[in-house]
Amino acid sequence: MGWDAEPGATPMSWEVLDHALNGVRGDADRIRIRLADLEQHVGYQLLRDADLVGGTRERWERADVRLRRLWTVHDAFALVVERAIHVRERGGEDPQSELAFLLRGASVTLPLEAGSPGDRGLLDPDVERLTTADAVARMASDYEAATEVVSAVETAWDVLHPRLAELETMWQEVCTLSDQVELDEDEHEELREQLVRVGRPSAGTRCPWSSARAWTPRRWAACGVSWSAPGASSATR
Repeated sequence: MGWDAEPGATPMSWEVLDHALNGVRGDADRIRIRLADLEQHVGYQLLRDADLVGGTRERWERADVRLRRLWTVHDAFALVVERAIHVRERGGEDPQSELAFLLRGASVTLPLEAGSPGDRGLLDPDVERLTTADAVARMASDYEAATEVVSAVETAWDVLHPRLAELETMWQEVCTLSDQVELDEDEHEELREQLVRVGRPSAGTRCPWSSARAWTPRRWAACGVSWSAPGASSATR
């Protein structure tokens, strides 16, 4: 099998190949760290796990498509990097040419998304092939699009959190006043049900929140909170 990165291209020296290999190894490490950080980000976890509504749901669905594609490209890219490292360390039939192909040729193989029969011809390929540079560029674009939505949620949460603490205080006052005048629970049943649904207290708990810390992004999202844009100053159900 031929390993030419480009037909007629000048063979790459070992010095150039090692430099290119170090570059893609560094890219792979940085991408892996960024993706791990993203999965631990509270805004990402909120979007991933919450039952979103409205504009937020539409934006996240688009971002989620980009993230899924990012992971697909990442996995294929990582396989190429691993193969290149293996070839450099252990050689092969023609290690220099194979490395040149892996590092500069269309070596990243991606499955094409399923479409209607009319989207592709009978003999069209079922895969897409990218160079490592093109794969990194695509991952960077998808990452930027997804993290823009995550940042918007984080901004909205920063605005909401102080207001939730105020709501906590108001609810505590309702509990205290209703106890003082010995109101029947039915008198404020609607409010109690709404707050219980948000706080998800144990059965029989009359005042569901012990502190503002009970308001987590995931709990607030359970109410159907929707953020329409970065820096939004309000949330709607």
